Amino acid sequence: MRRACAGTQSQFIADPRPLDNPNTQICDGIVVSGDSIVLMEYKSAMFRADTKYGGNYLALGDEITKKFVHDRESKDKKGVWQLSDAVQILFGPNASKVNPEIALDNIKNVYLYIVTLDSIGGTIGMSPFLNTILEERLDRSAYSKLHIRPLFCSDIEALEVATGYFARSSLPQILEKWFLTNPSLAAPLEAIDFGRLSWQTNDWLRVEWDSIFRSTVKILFPDKDPDDALAEAKKRGKRS
Repeated sequence: MRRACAGTQSQFIADPRPLDNPNTQICDGIVVSGDSIVLMEYKSAMFRADTKYGGNYLALGDEITKKFVHDRESKDKKGVWQLSDAVQILFGPNASKVNPEIALDNIKNVYLYIVTLDSIGGTIGMSPFLNTILEERLDRSAYSKLHIRPLFCSDIEALEVATGYFARSSLPQILEKWFLTNPSLAAPLEAIDFGRLSWQTNDWLRVEWDSIFRSTVKILFPDKDPDDALAEAKKRGKRS
């Protein structure tokens, strides 16, 4: 995120903490662009296969709650509750300054965004499901000067692709387009038609993936030239 935002009109802050309470983490990351702010939580927990594919919606709901909302046993707050608390910390009655470079008084639009390592974060209906839980926790009327959008959730792969547009469109703009195109957010991020901002390759991310591909070829096919293998793979991809 830091690299994707570098050289753009957006500012990324990793591990933001109040200046008056550095022992408290506000959220995992913040993106500020103009009068908009994105509060981000990253969730690396992977889901059990039997829960994801077993057909027991109650078991699946319990695991989603445990890993993305709160853990009833440990009492730990997870993504949804953490983001609700982040709004309170930043914009509540006792609001704390995160960074002197961020003018929180100028913020008008707030986006809450959970990014998951597990692909379940990008499934149909995940965002509206989590948002119903957020609505029980977050009192929007307490922040009358802010436009707080419903909670967004995607997997990391969708975000990696979206970073390819940051030179022309900020993360808040991408999330806003997602919301305006599909207000319920039932459709996943990668299913949204961005028109002129249609999906494109993230150049610097592509370079890293090419490097990983070459290294893999050296291990699996030591007699094959990595560059030739990469060229063949790209050629096949264009044909498909």
